[in-house]
Amino acid sequence: GTLAERLAAARHVLTHSWRPAAVLLSPGRVSVDLQGPAADITAPDGFTPASEPSDPTGLGLVDVGVPARALAKLVATVEARGLPYLAQAGVGTCRVGVNSVDDVRVLHTTALSLEGHAVVIDGPDDFRDRGWGDPPVGAAIMSRIKHAFDPGGILPAPPATSPSRP
Repeated sequence: GTLAERLAAARHVLTHSWRPAAVLLSPGRVSVDLQGPAADITAPDGFTPASEPSDPTGLGLVDVGVPARALAKLVATVEARGLPYLAQAGVGTCRVGVNSVDDVRVLHTTALSLEGHAVVIDGPDDFRDRGWGDPPVGAAIMSRIKHAFDPGGILPAPPATSPSRP
């Protein structure tokens, strides 16, 4: 079905009595992972048993996290670019297969605009120029806390602060 139909089906499963372990969105598909003894598992109406969805592939992989309420906007952007993905409805995480630096840039920009983050987890070096994205908002505070607990500098340093973020 369409993205809107798949999102509606995902919302329906998440808000009714099935208690899924996961509701996964991928291009053209909604998958519901039900856990438990086989005798106790009944597929929601309109769903049929199927194999697990495939992990996305590409020259690289990016993990994107956004607030769950923003996942539909993220997935719409990913689908508009024709990228393979596997998203967790109700959680706000999405693994995306990317093929260019521009794909990575669009995912970073989209994630930040939705109050999220994007991390390059695999791919060529040019995908990783900003592989971890911008430092988190609390990086300066994390650094001070780390120094208070680790004045000798034994533990790794937190992310560097960025002038573009407080």
